[in-house]
Amino acid sequence: MNMNLEDRNNYLKGIVLLNIRLNEMSSKRYGMIKDIGSILGFSDHHIEEAFSRITETKFKYAEPPKFSHVLFAEAFLRDSIKIAMADDNLQLNELKRLWNIASLNSLSKQWLYWELENYFDQSEKLSTASYEIKNFVVQKN
Repeated sequence: MNMNLEDRNNYLKGIVLLNIRLNEMSSKRYGMIKDIGSILGFSDHHIEEAFSRITETKFKYAEPPKFSHVLFAEAFLRDSIKIAMADDNLQLNELKRLWNIASLNSLSKQWLYWELENYFDQSEKLSTASYEIKNFVVQKN
């Protein structure tokens, strides 16, 4: 199953939005977001533009992403957890936003708890270079 352009835009916007609201974003998180943007097929210019637009006040309070398929939402949340934990610092406000996104996309808090638990159980085995989104985007050679 491949993502359409609207879902890809929502994915990038949602990832940026989750992280831009932090007082400070680590370079590791920033790099991971740029990697995901590239996987989604966006140019560096488009990714930088997304950061710029979202830092404007009117976008800081944008609605969380709603995806056309629950599998896209699951991938988004798994990748978001990986990014949030890149600096070993998942903040309560981030967790609340993840809950809101899960709920909006018909996923339960229980599902999100299970994913968080799974992340912590598997974190040493997980590669930061491996993203769930790769399963839904056709890579260009």
